Amino acid sequence: MTGLILAGVQPLDAVLVQAVVMFLVLGAVATSTTVIGIGTRRRLFTPDHRLAPMLRPAQQQ
Repeated sequence: MTGLILAGVQPLDAVLVQAVVMFLVLGAVATSTTVIGIGTRRRLFTPDHRLAPMLRPAQQQ
């Protein structure tokens, strides 16, 4: 916001731009969190809502 004010933009316009950017970041974080949560839920739980066993990769000898 300071950059816009120093550039000569009206303070109200600068605040509105800052709010738009903040909501864009918020939307990206919410979308990412939702996608990761759904993917994790599908991997960690069975269709009947039991915890799926965590299989370890084969150990190297």
